[in-house]
Amino acid sequence: MNKICFIISVIFPFIGTSASEPNNFTELVNQGDTLFQQGDFRQATQYWETSLTQIDCTKETNLCIENLMRLGAAYQELKMHSAVFPTLTKALALAEQIQNIKYQALVGYQLSDAWLSMRYSIRGFSFFTEKTKTSNGNFATLTQKESLKAKELAYWGTTCSLACNSVVNARKLNDPAILARALNNQGNVLTVLEDSFMKGSSQGAVEAIVKFCLAEARKPDESKSCTWSGNIENSLQQLATSVKAFEKYPKLAAKMQANLFKVIEELPQAAIQAYEESIQLATQTGETALIIKASINRAKVGLKNANSLDETAASLNTIRQQIQSIPDSHDKVIYLFSLGKLALAVLQEDSLLGDLIWKAQHLANKNKLLTKLTTPQQVTVLAYQIFQKAVNVAEKIQDNRSISKAYGYLGQLYERELRYNEALTLTRKAIFSINQDNVLSTENINQLSLANHFSHNLYRLYWQQGRILKKQAQSLIKQGKINQAEAVYDRAIAAYRLASSSLKPIQQILDIGYRISNTVFAQQVKPVHYELVSLLLRKAHDSSDSQEKQRLIREAIETSELVKVAELQNYFDECVLALQSKTKSLLDLNKSELAQEVLQKTAILYPIPLKDRLVVLTKVLSQDTIHQVEIPVTAEQFNQVVQQFRFNLQKRSKNVFLLQAQLLYDWLIRPIEATLKNVDTLVVVPDGHLRMIPLSTLHDGKQFLIEKYAMALTPGLALVNPQQPNWDNSKILLAGLTDSVQAHSALPNVPKELQNMQCLTEGNADDKLISFDAEFSAESCKERSVTTRNFDNHLIFNKDFSIEKFKSKVAQNKYSVIHLATHGEFDADPDHTYLLTYKGKMKMDKLADVIGLGKFRDRKPLELLTLSACKTAVGNDKAALGLAGVAVKAGARSAIATLWYVEDSATAKAMSEFYRLLLETPDLSKAKALQISQKQLIAMKYYWHPSYWGPFLLIGNWL
Repeated sequence: MNKICFIISVIFPFIGTSASEPNNFTELVNQGDTLFQQGDFRQATQYWETSLTQIDCTKETNLCIENLMRLGAAYQELKMHSAVFPTLTKALALAEQIQNIKYQALVGYQLSDAWLSMRYSIRGFSFFTEKTKTSNGNFATLTQKESLKAKELAYWGTTCSLACNSVVNARKLNDPAILARALNNQGNVLTVLEDSFMKGSSQGAVEAIVKFCLAEARKPDESKSCTWSGNIENSLQQLATSVKAFEKYPKLAAKMQANLFKVIEELPQAAIQAYEESIQLATQTGETALIIKASINRAKVGLKNANSLDETAASLNTIRQQIQSIPDSHDKVIYLFSLGKLALAVLQEDSLLGDLIWKAQHLANKNKLLTKLTTPQQVTVLAYQIFQKAVNVAEKIQDNRSISKAYGYLGQLYERELRYNEALTLTRKAIFSINQDNVLSTENINQLSLANHFSHNLYRLYWQQGRILKKQAQSLIKQGKINQAEAVYDRAIAAYRLASSSLKPIQQILDIGYRISNTVFAQQVKPVHYELVSLLLRKAHDSSDSQEKQRLIREAIETSELVKVAELQNYFDECVLALQSKTKSLLDLNKSELAQEVLQKTAILYPIPLKDRLVVLTKVLSQDTIHQVEIPVTAEQFNQVVQQFRFNLQKRSKNVFLLQAQLLYDWLIRPIEATLKNVDTLVVVPDGHLRMIPLSTLHDGKQFLIEKYAMALTPGLALVNPQQPNWDNSKILLAGLTDSVQAHSALPNVPKELQNMQCLTEGNADDKLISFDAEFSAESCKERSVTTRNFDNHLIFNKDFSIEKFKSKVAQNKYSVIHLATHGEFDADPDHTYLLTYKGKMKMDKLADVIGLGKFRDRKPLELLTLSACKTAVGNDKAALGLAGVAVKAGARSAIATLWYVEDSATAKAMSEFYRLLLETPDLSKAKALQISQKQLIAMKYYWHPSYWGPFLLIGNWL
């Protein structure tokens, strides 16, 4: 907020020079300034918006720019990003129009700061449809349909260019006050860049940042020599050169990566130098607020780059004294919160280890792991003093939201110190205060960002209350006070229910197409629901009332399903509730019209790896009871075994996978074998790391699980609509590549795979495919045809396989099956998930657009989408999440895909047999057809190893 205070004190002596109604304009502006400084941003914007109507921006451009800057700052405080960017972009355009370097510098760092605030959610925001100023002065237009990479290029190019240009302009002005702010912003850009490099979701995203921020935006044009702080200029030049070389010769990736790591290594020091110069200049001009802000930013960088935590801890008290010296205000509370959170971060040493280990591994061990904090109690006392002061100031200025946040932080501090009674009292005070000023429900959802919902502290406080009550209950159990503990557990469940319910506004944002970072989702959304799941299942396990037990298990599953659907939406950046709204949960299929035999022989397997145990839920579809089994295996232990299992499954030369295969069988299947006595089909709803492995490959010591049960998976209980397909008069689209294109290996058996499909359905094969098979004969092809049904197939092969041709075929025909025999990659970043065509890459968004949503194909639905040569990254459950959701995204009732590349000949055999069984055997389910084809491979000595048959997954409708 100090940006606006600076603007008011340094720039706005011009107020009062307006030729049109100066008194009215000045009064409106001054009233807005007062309200802003009091933290009433909404009222401030109303006054400033009205004041803009009092002047002509073409004649009184200076006043117009100043007020647009005011509005930009207020909109940013309100997280109204759809208003921030057009407002500040207009101000920058006006400043450039009148060639006012001072305004260019001021608006430049303000706009750059606004872009930085969006870094966790740049993919889905509607303002990307607005025109955005680029570094060369042109306007670029981004639309929702453009790729993530295009958005990243614009994001980083704009952010870096604005930061660079504002420093250049401030140096030209020789104005230390403006330069100090521009340098603080530049330090922020460098800090966020380092964080983005280390948390880059894909190599492609990292390359985009490298190329368009560091390499090119560094010198926006010839008239502006833009340089970053620190000693990274040579490294940047080397990186730019290696990026260009890599684009020409992909084999030079290692050199580019080495140069990238060198830049990453130097970014923190460059940021520190920018902050220190900012502090020095702010000291010269006597601007304590900016000194505080830059000092806190510098300390945050030092947290992960100093030689010890003590070094960072030592700076906290100095900054606290600086904050004490400024008058009580909303700004002061904000600075206290920033400093207090930094103190908590110093105390939470373990949370720093991930980034520090990453640096140690990738930066040649030049960044040491921090030494342990030697004075934790002193830092704890300091944190208490900081948040207590925040309470006092917030109460004085009557800011209920800040009062709530301060009490919440104090409660968190006492929770950390195991002083649960005090922690609970403070948390309740925080909840009471926030409910005095809860206006969130009246907001227009289209004007809110995800960050605004996360700043709404209510769900965090209920979550904190639930955690504290749970720990109190655990303490009572240790004391033998079982009845008291049960009562406290019930209160904990009530608090968690409120926390889960308060997350619904965030769910709304996910529903309308926003995406948040995986880190935020994993740390701040998923745990709320899953800790509630854990408590509900614990209560169900201990309950002697069978009806109460079933009710609690159902509630736990419904809560878990909230996370599963949200994760899938978050991955695909699209609402997946269209299908969910049309289907009922698999738990209720016993009341459906499915054949009784199907219901009796099909079971749901619903494993939930919790922090302290593994819970396996099973339900035979014909029965009402959901069975619960608990295995004393922690989530950490379980995930380690799953990861090692996935890694070993792909080692064809050895059978080392059997150790994990049998251990996982003992955990997941053996405890429920009695429940599965008459079952022949398992429908698995995987969670987290379990998405990375095919459960068909588990082993009981004698045989694989697939040899006992046909198997399918679904990403959610309400994301599958099981119906018996009608294959009569079906059309099948076959598309594939055999040639090596776009640096991908050839697939020599694809012609045989597609040829077999043609022989099965029509009794003859296309000449394009025959030419690849010297042993082919027309007679043998006719003998293989399925004569009991009428099928029609179309082929797109090699050079003909383009997105345009594929789109044309699908538009002209209602296919029941689409079979794509081509390379596919599923990445943690959905924008880098694609299927290979001859000259390009078809991403999931495009595939879904072409196929169309299921609701438009109800009369002749797409029964099956097959992707026979795709893969997901080893150890990447987010990539596997995308694979699991492919049927939902594409609008298909079911899909077959592979978790990793399978030997070409094994794929041809498996797919050919699968379709033969499916198409010529009436009433045979897809799950059983795939099971039989996999069992046939297992029976062949050469293909026994699960690396050949294991990765095939049936997703969605198993019938």
